[in-house]
Amino acid sequence: MKTFFSLTTVGLLTLSSANATLLDRVKSWFNYAEHTEKNETPKANDASTTPENISKTVGQHQLFSFAPVAKKVTPSIVNIYSQRVVKQNPMESFFFGRGFFDLIDPRFSMPREAIQQSLGSGVILDESGVIITNSHVVKDASEIKVVLADGREFEATLAVKDDKLDLALLNIKPEKDEKLPAIKVGNPNKLEVGDWVVAVGNPFGLEHTVTTGIVSALGRWGFIQSDVAINPGNSGGALVNTAGELVGINNFIISKTGTSNGLGFAIPIDMARPALEHMAKGDKSKSPNVERGWAGLTVQSVSQKIAKSLGLAVPRGVIINRIHAKSPARDGGLMEGDVILALNHRPIHDERSFNYRMWGFPQNEKVTFTVMRQGKKMDIAFNLKHPVYTPAPNRKLLRGNHILSGVTVANLSPGLEAELGLDINQEGVVIESVKETSPIFIAFKPGDVILEVGGERIENVEGLIKALQSNGINRIKLLRDNQVINIAS
Repeated sequence: MKTFFSLTTVGLLTLSSANATLLDRVKSWFNYAEHTEKNETPKANDASTTPENISKTVGQHQLFSFAPVAKKVTPSIVNIYSQRVVKQNPMESFFFGRGFFDLIDPRFSMPREAIQQSLGSGVILDESGVIITNSHVVKDASEIKVVLADGREFEATLAVKDDKLDLALLNIKPEKDEKLPAIKVGNPNKLEVGDWVVAVGNPFGLEHTVTTGIVSALGRWGFIQSDVAINPGNSGGALVNTAGELVGINNFIISKTGTSNGLGFAIPIDMARPALEHMAKGDKSKSPNVERGWAGLTVQSVSQKIAKSLGLAVPRGVIINRIHAKSPARDGGLMEGDVILALNHRPIHDERSFNYRMWGFPQNEKVTFTVMRQGKKMDIAFNLKHPVYTPAPNRKLLRGNHILSGVTVANLSPGLEAELGLDINQEGVVIESVKETSPIFIAFKPGDVILEVGGERIENVEGLIKALQSNGINRIKLLRDNQVINIAS
């Protein structure tokens, strides 16, 4: 069985304001993404294939070597140490699928605190002290420490997090007038299968380790796949081309042992655009989650059967099965049943790669959808927007002699879904918070979607309140992390 591992080393112990200059730099890094030529085939980066980048002179000999790349990149790589206080409950495993009111005694179910420490890597993106890493490296951290290549240590603050993409932006304050060694940002869209790439990070705490390999696949779930040796501690580190340009952030591996098995995956650096623009503009939101562009549609992969029925030669792309009534997709001219073949003229393979690509667009970005409609291919372009709060949240703190007493709920909408960091495209009622003073707070979590109460389907807050007024409620069906959970009382 394939097992997915993040690349963060974890141990459990008992117990700047942004400015216009930064925004200009961010836009210059990704200006290639704004104007993608139709039918353009990605080409190898000329700068990355020049001999001087992958060779060195020893005496009278010219040797193949990645030393020039390592020297160029290593000063921009940092080590990240973080710790967080976590609450643990020894009885939590009992609460799903059983009558937990029969098991809970508040005297024995009080949470205990422990300190969790994480070790990861990061990359200096901007000379002012902007560092990119994976969000799981600094998740819920009470303290973040960054160590530069020269050994200096800095306290870091979390500026922006993007949990959907597992990216985070940190800020450190260098000495006055000091410019940190920022890495050069490259174009991941120019990578091809077979290109050399280099990973630099902090595997197992071994600082600034450099490994090499080739790009083994592109477009798989939206990631850059390579056979570079990466291990726990590499998470958040750099994947660069042979010009020393940052093309990806190392994210996870597939392995049976938890160590490198030649299947490493990196997040293309252009996927960080929403987070970087959010930070550079100084955006403030109700949630620490980054705000990204919203199209307002749901899709499914084109299967062989669907492709045949639509007259497509191969099963590729996604078919639109639902469009929100107040979405830019509806206003822009997309229709249910359209088959999306490409985004900004780059092919779409399946549902997962489509959704992943959409997460990389900031708000107000103009996106071109190449679609097939009734046998005709056409391009439809429109600007993505902020997701709408329709229907209205209608927040309620539930009280009474029932299983959900002490829980705050609201009607789900695209806006609220984005605010809570969810990606479910679901209608209904969501749990926003649970009072910790309640003995059942460990059974429910913010982000849980209430599907049924006592066998009755729940569509909105008023319907939930009505269902709770009935006697004999003994089971609730939830949607959590795309899995259905039954909780009995």
